[in-house]
Amino acid sequence: MASSAKTVVAPGTLNGDWTVVSSRRGRQRRNPPILKSLVEKQQQQQTWAPTDIEINFVRESKLMQKIQICMKKLELSQFYLTLLDQMQTPEMMNCFHRVLSSELKMKMVIYGIGSIESYESPRLQLSLAILLKRRFNWIGDIEVSA
Repeated sequence: MASSAKTVVAPGTLNGDWTVVSSRRGRQRRNPPILKSLVEKQQQQQTWAPTDIEINFVRESKLMQKIQICMKKLELSQFYLTLLDQMQTPEMMNCFHRVLSSELKMKMVIYGIGSIESYESPRLQLSLAILLKRRFNWIGDIEVSA
């Protein structure tokens, strides 16, 4: 620490009772970061638009069928039934209501879900989110981030 900072005894102090320590390298950040206002951030965010303009109805139909199968599979699973039981306990419901505060709905965000077309695991994750949204009226929009 002594090599990275210099010690200066303030003039006018008796016997050097206190010292001022300053950085040897000088001030690292000369200009403070410019904080953007919330309005500017919202203006910069753009809504998502699909890159493929053409709609492949056969592909879309197969994907919807895969999602429906996963939802049925999950709905009948012991995991889902146990999760519902745990979420509906008074203790958990109090936690959800406390987080909601005065809001009517809670937004659900799913990060890094992966390809729902190629793999079953992401389809199960999305299916769980959809089933929970159907079950609980306090779950609002679902945002999926790949």
